[in-house]
Amino acid sequence: MSPFRRTTAFARDMGKGAAKGRGADGALRQALARRRLEERREAQMLKQQLYDVFSDDSH
Repeated sequence: MSPFRRTTAFARDMGKGAAKGRGADGALRQALARRRLEERREAQMLKQQLYDVFSDDSH
């Protein structure tokens, strides 16, 4: 029930944005979100590498 409601709300939001003709704004926001996600994933990988290095050092 909850996931379905969330999906419909998301679809309604997307339709509203398209009706207003703000496709470029939506694409920009999507690109920013994707870049933020990639940066977070990269930071997590770097942190994991640091942990691996230090754990190897201590052994």
